[in-house]
Amino acid sequence: AISYMLRSDALLLIIPDSEGAEGILTGKLFEYLGARRLIIGLGPVEGDAAAILRRCEAGRMFERSSETGLFTWLDDKISGLKAGQALYSGNDAIFAYRRSVLTREMALWCRPETKHS
Repeated sequence: AISYMLRSDALLLIIPDSEGAEGILTGKLFEYLGARRLIIGLGPVEGDAAAILRRCEAGRMFERSSETGLFTWLDDKISGLKAGQALYSGNDAIFAYRRSVLTREMALWCRPETKHS
């Protein structure tokens, strides 16, 4: 699977259409960030996954009903690619989502002496 991800130009991330979908962060999102490929997301545009995509400039989340928006965005990306622009334009914010960083943060957060607000 990793080999396919790394050979791909873009990766599709689908957030389940369920109650609380805005807060869903799949492991796949973090794998895709690590692959440094354009991420095309289907799910809540105001959700946590969409916020991470925006922060990392790693792709974009679209509502399932936003066919025109998705088509226009993909058409722009393909036109840019044909003009010599990179398809993926992520930034260094992705490093905050590495497994080692997130695990360290969780371990600190779970310490009994840590106060949570």
